[in-house]
Amino acid sequence: MSMTRRALLATATLSAADPDWRSLLALSITHDELNFEKLRGYVFEVHDTNRASRHLLEAQSFEINLVGPGMYFRKLSANGLPLSPEDTDLEQARLRLHLSQTKSSDREAPWRKEREVLEVYVATHKFSFKGERTVDGRPAIILESKPPEQPLRPIEFLTHSRCRLTLDRETGHWIEAVCEIRERTQFALNQILIGRLSLPYSPGLINRGDMDPGTTLTFRTQLLDDGVWAPKSYHIEKRGFFSELRFSNFRKFTSESQLLTDQR
Repeated sequence: MSMTRRALLATATLSAADPDWRSLLALSITHDELNFEKLRGYVFEVHDTNRASRHLLEAQSFEINLVGPGMYFRKLSANGLPLSPEDTDLEQARLRLHLSQTKSSDREAPWRKEREVLEVYVATHKFSFKGERTVDGRPAIILESKPPEQPLRPIEFLTHSRCRLTLDRETGHWIEAVCEIRERTQFALNQILIGRLSLPYSPGLINRGDMDPGTTLTFRTQLLDDGVWAPKSYHIEKRGFFSELRFSNFRKFTSESQLLTDQR
């Protein structure tokens, strides 16, 4: 028996209201090597702001590139003031040393092994579909996650958090996540992990975190004009403290030598 027009419309409405978000969630934890390689062709900036209780606001800005053995942070300013000529020369010397080191193409590099963090998160949490929204003109879905009552694995990054995720419906990239930490969570990573984006720290540098219950972690990504996903912001806040990284001014470069001459 053929499906009536009313039944067909009802089926279409149901499909639109309940997309295959489980498949999209599974896709969201696979890391896109091609996206990372394209992002390596950019120079961009980050503005770092933080303030602890009863302390003055501190702000620094850096230029970042992903060539060489990992992220390189070249300081541009401190508390709104440009660097002195001496400090600028020092930054240039540090960049030359960085570029002289071995490239980060090693598939066994520690930051690459840490990518299972998101797999642990998805495997241990309960997810539910909460609707759809449009972000920068692109359809996206909203999911909520709840931590398990008794985690099956030792404490790892995000295993004790309750999050509200916004995923790009076409690619599965994480556009935004707002996570509330329910139990103290400590971590030491060789990368900055912003959703599906893994940005490797340089050898010897480690991204350490100690998040108390009640800490809110928010990160956002952005889609550049050529289809590359890039970080937008990374925000941590708890009572008496906040820290934020804001990424901007993405621009392409053609050679490593450009990094030594392009000051802005």
